[in-house]
Amino acid sequence: MVNNNDLRIATYNVNGAKHKLASTLAQARLGGVHILYAQELHHYTDGWHLRVRNLARSLGWDWFQSPATRGDPGSGVAVAIRRDRSDIVVESWSVVIPGRMVVVKAKIGHETISFSSVCLNAQPNKRKEDIKMLHETSEIPSHTILAGDFHCVESIRRDTRSIAGATPYANLGGRALTRALASHGLTDIQLLVNPGLKDQYTRCGHQTHTRIDRVYAAEYYS
Repeated sequence: MVNNNDLRIATYNVNGAKHKLASTLAQARLGGVHILYAQELHHYTDGWHLRVRNLARSLGWDWFQSPATRGDPGSGVAVAIRRDRSDIVVESWSVVIPGRMVVVKAKIGHETISFSSVCLNAQPNKRKEDIKMLHETSEIPSHTILAGDFHCVESIRRDTRSIAGATPYANLGGRALTRALASHGLTDIQLLVNPGLKDQYTRCGHQTHTRIDRVYAAEYYS
């Protein structure tokens, strides 16, 4: 069993802001983060998204990514692991959904844990395909910590808030995502720690607030 006090993780949607990535990685180190999940690295015609690994290494991180493509320019996901954590030994890594889900399997002590960074597509039809692949993959063992941007929520009442007169949040794919995550035995960690969660959002728009960025794991990792 991993002692949660010894392992600190964070998830961050880069949203294509490549000029902020270096400072984000530096701040994560200063904040004591050991494993950082990143989403929406985006595709750049100058190839910057393919050079991120070298930037991360220069700042003390091992970087495992599935880069964005020209056909899906808003994608790009990664898992970054502190290089000074010699007790985190990467055994393998793989891409489950190109540009949308990457999995890193690492041994910590006597336990192998899968760290999965996910960014489901913002377009409903493509998000449906992503959720189907997430549901069917065998790359989510019981010892998994999965985090990222899901572009939908499990509960509109709990995870969204809209101002009066605003168009209701569509939440296309929310129920299918709930089924997919449940099939892998994954739990929303924030809800497990705080069952009465209310008015906690990760995206705050002019009309609608949402909690579309979340962390999931087996209950015993809470």
